[in-house]
Amino acid sequence: MGRWGGEEFLIICPNTAIETLEKVAENLREKIAKHDFSNNIPQLTASFGIAYYKPKQDTLSLVKEADNALYIAKDLGRNRVEQVVSLKKTI
Repeated sequence: MGRWGGEEFLIICPNTAIETLEKVAENLREKIAKHDFSNNIPQLTASFGIAYYKPKQDTLSLVKEADNALYIAKDLGRNRVEQVVSLKKTI
């Protein structure tokens, strides 16, 4: 896990099924939304975009898929987990 831009973080989960990635992201989202960070700030939430590595996929396109999913989550109201399913086959 590490910071990827201003308010974005990248979590890499090697050898993890897509269903497990969805559960991990949803679990983190719920914990953040329920946690009381301080009485001085409004409730914090998190949006997640997830992508699953496909054979021979380059790192840049994988991160781009996750980023696209994140923007969809934000556009749909935030505090959610989204995944962009790529229809493009990799050879």
